[in-house]
Amino acid sequence: MYLIQAVLRAAVGSDIPVDMAALIMRHAGADTGLEHVSVHAEAGTGLVLGLFLVVDSLEAAERGARRMCHRVLSEAPQLRGFSLLRCSAEAPLAYYEKLITKGEGPPGDAGG
Repeated sequence: MYLIQAVLRAAVGSDIPVDMAALIMRHAGADTGLEHVSVHAEAGTGLVLGLFLVVDSLEAAERGARRMCHRVLSEAPQLRGFSLLRCSAEAPLAYYEKLITKGEGPPGDAGG
């Protein structure tokens, strides 16, 4: 399972649908491998979607997530005026920065 973050921007005056996760699941399509969606409002006029996909590779997850986002944005009338800004896997940088400042390596790393 892969976690892909999609960042959407809403046009000024656009309302964010209350049932956003369900809306995305309905439009996702079986070809994306989408299992779960989390929705977080971003400061300003945007959303961050956490898209959990069960596929064979990270590349397939990112490709499927982008395809799904474009499909949802073009098919769902509730999302007119929204645009996709970014859609990719995100590294948990804060976790690794914390390890670096402690002088530790990742779990299981004998060098730390």
